[in-house]
Amino acid sequence: MRRVLLYGLSANPPTGFGGHLGLIRHFQQRETLDEIWILPVYRHMYEEKTNLACFHHRVAMCHLAVAALPHVEGMQVRVLETEKEVYEKINGDTEASAQFIRSAGTIDVINYLREQHPFTRFSLLLGMDAFADLLAGKWKNGKEILESTDAIDIIVVRRPGSRHLLEQADVNESIEILSVTGLQAISSTMARDCSDSQELCKYVERAVAEYIVNNRLYGFMS
Repeated sequence: MRRVLLYGLSANPPTGFGGHLGLIRHFQQRETLDEIWILPVYRHMYEEKTNLACFHHRVAMCHLAVAALPHVEGMQVRVLETEKEVYEKINGDTEASAQFIRSAGTIDVINYLREQHPFTRFSLLLGMDAFADLLAGKWKNGKEILESTDAIDIIVVRRPGSRHLLEQADVNESIEILSVTGLQAISSTMARDCSDSQELCKYVERAVAEYIVNNRLYGFMS
């Protein structure tokens, strides 16, 4: 059975080896995984996070970021537009008014992928704050996700600057909580707020920084 790690993120923008890429690089070394699938959010469930750069920009930046990862024999890292596919499946091809549009939640993505890939065992990678929101009932059908650990594994990573400090003893044994060395207290917000191209490279890979500048995204709109 193929074993795949799902890493959903806003990628607004994807951060470098001190952040998103550092996490991916860590899991590239995990022998219990065959592939890592990067799943940029299409439309965010949280209203305060709906101001995202265009999906095609964020997907492009993910491809540029992933290109900087080291090659690991037997491990494939892919960037997929699965959330867009699920969103279009839920809402159909017709253009609906805003009040009838349904967002694609993580549970929708999981069910879609399990249907498409029945012989794949999936793991879901979450940051500590996202996991705390899941436990607090802020996710669509979050209870269903937590009760599906016989079919999907949940891996929670402690990040510098996290608002929550859950330990392994605080959760079900089917949920793994771990720390990843080398991560820094950097964020996509820092990258979005930056308007200096050299400083931007502290937060994202150089190819991503060049893309941001060339496409006038975030702090480079003017």
